[in-house]
Order: sequence, then structure tokens, then C-alpha cells
Amino acid sequence: MEVVAFFEKKISLSPSQLNAMKKTPLEALLLEKAKALMEGKCSDQGFVLPDTLTLLSRSMGYFESARFTGDVNYYVKVQASVVVPVDGMAVTGMVIRKNKMGLYVNYRDAIRIQVPRDLHLGDLTYDGVQVGDEISVVIKRSKYAIHDPYVLSSGVFQSVVRSAAEKKPDARTRGELPLMYLSSADRPDHFVEKHSKRFDQYNGFNLLMADLSDPSNAEMHWVSNRVVMGKSVRPRKTYPTQSLNPGVYGLSNAMLDTPWPKVNHRIAAFAQTLAMDSGHLKNSDQYLHLLADDHEATEKELPNTGVSLEWEKALSAAFIRTQHYGTRSSTVLRVRNDGNYEVVERRFDANGVIAHDVITGNLIGSAWANYSV
Repeated sequence: MEVVAFFEKKISLSPSQLNAMKKTPLEALLLEKAKALMEGKCSDQGFVLPDTLTLLSRSMGYFESARFTGDVNYYVKVQASVVVPVDGMAVTGMVIRKNKMGLYVNYRDAIRIQVPRDLHLGDLTYDGVQVGDEISVVIKRSKYAIHDPYVLSSGVFQSVVRSAAEKKPDARTRGELPLMYLSSADRPDHFVEKHSKRFDQYNGFNLLMADLSDPSNAEMHWVSNRVVMGKSVRPRKTYPTQSLNPGVYGLSNAMLDTPWPKVNHRIAAFAQTLAMDSGHLKNSDQYLHLLADDHEATEKELPNTGVSLEWEKALSAAFIRTQHYGTRSSTVLRVRNDGNYEVVERRFDANGVIAHDVITGNLIGSAWANYSV
């Protein structure tokens, strides 16, 4: 896990380094020296992550009386982000080597994890892992000493999080898929049949399509070019064309109804809100309210999607709010049986709501009855 650790360190500056004070403040020189000594290495508290060390305080400079070198010594107090290996901790890292002994996984350049083959005999998913794949591993044992370049651990394979073969740098843009559907007259099942042979040209996607030409008998389809196979997600080869059964579903950055905490919580909240919906238009505030939930999951509830624990917690909220990344818009589409519809969208920046738009109309007889989400 990643924690904030505090250190006290003795730093020595030579006369030539002190001469640099004419251009560089003393605190900056001490911080630079501390970074060189500590970052990217193991300490007594774990692996010190690069670019995280900050100077909290320093002592007055002093000379050592036993031997005079001209160096001035300082005691500094610093803090840094540290990766601490914990037995039983699940992490996601990249496979950097594979041989007859097993897999070797790099976690944030901080931990090197050996995943022995003899613990996974007969596991076809394990056997199929390739160099470059991102996999989930549970750490079992670890060892390190001060100044080691990384922590050495052993672990047990859990699942493939992301296959190296899935990410195509020259893939077609996925944004064209909803545009293709909206500009066509195809029903969702026909659209899938017509275009499924080219779905492998895209990186992983989820596409929701609705046929609202008859609002009282509307259809919604979900299609993805990925499929869950055992412990991993792999490219899909065949594509079902049946519509979704009437009901309440949840979709995040995974497969439909993947039971992430925010998906489960918002499905329950949406079902409750839907049951109380009177059907009157211009009354979507309750839906926008449930989309604005910024509750983060507990550490025990968090999924393992391949990011740091800090990011995993931030991304576990339905409405994401961090210093440099967050939810940019919330959109609600409501369609009644008589064809009247309402689209409400709120857009956000780092300071809050910057726009609120409402569009209403009637789909009956409309030439544009295809909708994609």
C-alpha cells in the first residue's frame, strides 16, 4: 500500500555545493540532495516513490570537529510517499519476464513480484499470460534492505486485468460508433450484424443503443467487443444481437452490471428514484442528484483495475472529484410512452456547475429515432 512516511536524515554539503547558494536557496539544495539519496530506493519504511519527497524543516549547519573537510552538515526532516508491501495485498502490475520458473511482475517500479509456475499448474489463464500483460497478483512474502532498488516479493496469480494485445495504438476512434448508429436507419440488431466484423479494429468499448421509433415498445441493446473468460477479459469473437430485457442495469468502465460498489449503489438508488417518478417532464433533479454522489468505496470494497490505491478510491465514486481529473457532465434522458422526451445535461469544471441545458420534444413521427449512449 502507499502511505506517507516521515524521515530524519543527515545531509552534508561540500564547499562547492555551498557555492551554488549564490543562485539556489539552501532549502532547495538540501531537498535535491535528499531526493538523490532517498527517492527510487528502499528505506527502512518501504520503497520511496520518485518525485514525492518534500522538506519539512532543517537544523542549523555545523562542522564535524573530529575531521574537518569543509563540509557543512544539516539534519533535515522530510516526508515522502512510500510503497509498503503487505502480505495479502492485491496489486496490479505488468509482466516483464516469463520463463519456466514463472512470471515476473513489476509493480510501480517499487516491487518486483515472482509468481511461481508450480503454484498454478493446470491454470490455463496463467499459462496464457504474456510479457506486457497487466495482471492482478496477491503478495504473499516480501523482503528488502535499505538502498535496495526495489522490494522483492512472491505472489499468487489472480486474473488478467489488461492484455498487451488488446491495446492497439493504431485503432480506429471509438467515438465514431455512436455517430455511425445515429446517422443510420438500422435497428440495433441490424447495426451489430452489419458492423461486427470491424469491431476488432477498435480498442475495448461499450456501446448502448436504443430504438425509440415506437416509444411504447422501445428496445435497448448493449454490445462490447470484450468478453469475460475465466479470470481475464478477452476480445470477443461472436456478437449476440438480442435486446436487453426490461429492467434496471448499470455500466461503468467494465462489462454490463460488473458489481463495482458505485454500480451497485447507483442501480439501487436509480430503481428507487424510478419507482417514484411521476412522469412529468422538467423534473429530473432527483436523477441528477443521484449522479452527483461523490461517496467513495471503502478499501475493502474497492475493485482492482490496475491503478494505485489512491486513484482506485477516487475513481470509486459515481461523481469523481480530484484536483486535476473529474466528472465533466451528467446527462439524463427520459422518454415517456407517448413519445414525449426530455434530455437534461449539467456540465462541470473544477469549481462546480458551469452549464445546465434542457431539451424536450416528441419522438412520434420523428426521422431521428435512433439513440445511442
